[in-house]
Amino acid sequence: MITYSGLKEVNEQEASLIQELALKHCNKIIRKVPNATFHLSCKCNHKGEKNHYHFICRIETPNARWSVEAEDWDLRKALHETLINAEKKVQHSFHLEGKQKTPRKNA
Repeated sequence: MITYSGLKEVNEQEASLIQELALKHCNKIIRKVPNATFHLSCKCNHKGEKNHYHFICRIETPNARWSVEAEDWDLRKALHETLINAEKKVQHSFHLEGKQKTPRKNA
């Protein structure tokens, strides 16, 4: 489950892009950590013709909580960086990266 805040600060096209990319990345994390809930906060600072985007992603499970953030002038880059860092943080926390289940040999 994903909740969003700050989508009123961006236009409709950007809001749909944020929701689409967040759903894609959060599904990857949910496969590794079931029962996780996500809150994605978007802040957009309008500076002249350019926009500066700042994203905060909070992930909560019954046992742990994580918070990751990133900012950039490019919407896609800032959002991808935030969500990829969230994946890495979850993997690191649970030591999921590089683990393979190998059967033990009975001696």
